[in-house]
Amino acid sequence: MKYSQAFSRLLVLFGMAWFILWACAPMMSAPPSPRIPSEYNKELGYGLNAGVGDTYFPDDPAWCVDMASDCSGTTFPSPRWQPVGSVQLWQRFAVGARRHNETGLLLQAGYPTLLSGGAYYRINTVNDWPVQVGHQFEAGGLWLGYSLPIAVPLSDKAWLTTQPSIRVSVFSIVQVPVGMSLQLGKRSRLDAEVGLHAGGQSDDYRLGGHWLMLYGGLALSHQFGRPTQPFRNATPARKKLNLVPSLLRAKETPVGEPPEGVGNATVSSQSSFYLECDTVDFAKYKQRARVQIEREQRCTFTQGGRSHEFRLRPGSHFACNLSDRKTISCVEMAK
Repeated sequence: MKYSQAFSRLLVLFGMAWFILWACAPMMSAPPSPRIPSEYNKELGYGLNAGVGDTYFPDDPAWCVDMASDCSGTTFPSPRWQPVGSVQLWQRFAVGARRHNETGLLLQAGYPTLLSGGAYYRINTVNDWPVQVGHQFEAGGLWLGYSLPIAVPLSDKAWLTTQPSIRVSVFSIVQVPVGMSLQLGKRSRLDAEVGLHAGGQSDDYRLGGHWLMLYGGLALSHQFGRPTQPFRNATPARKKLNLVPSLLRAKETPVGEPPEGVGNATVSSQSSFYLECDTVDFAKYKQRARVQIEREQRCTFTQGGRSHEFRLRPGSHFACNLSDRKTISCVEMAK
């Protein structure tokens, strides 16, 4: 390993340790509730949020009583609303056997959290509902929490979102947000959110700061990386997925005589697409795929971020296309 590479890796590890050791919970939901689109397996996002907090400080008369200090002649308004806000950054990765779950880092800087960060793991539920639901577990040096990311589709490129959270944290115990997410083109998404933080102080454990915060925020996400598999119900045990680069390059299955008991089937489209069957690995094809199967199988055709399932038999030929309304239809063609 070159010296420059070793130094850069040590610098990254040091930065991660610094943020995690000085971590408090993020103000805006991070990462947002919508999942990483199936065409990609990574996402980098950044956001800006601001609001007001109901604040108590150590010089408040209530604190003077608790700390047995001399506060004679001092009066302070209680509560006192103060501005709060932060800049947030996250990166997440699709993980798991079928790339249905995700993990990543959460970083932010602002007030009252100062420098903060942590890590999370999200388990996305597997179902056929249009509503996206997950279970997120997150942790930093001074916080530990669970959140329930939910994204309700309003159209092909818009979601109504929420991500209620409960945490053990200095500045926030409960978070209740509501927002909107809009897909911008193929690789970007805009997320807007307003919400409430509550808790973070008690009579026996006072560290100062805010126990009630109202905020609003905007975030922009950029997706990149290799495609993930279509998100659908789990199927019986099948060959383990191996997303090597050679599989992800657009290709057409070589023409040849199939082994005994195995027949050829073809799937065609007007543009490139992804195809996966019970015994055929997830891969990208140029307009036409010729696969070898020995029995009727369930296949998934993916194009333009949409997926469609159909039954493919040896010797059959299906033509699949994505319509202007972003729906996919697969029609078996006559021999």
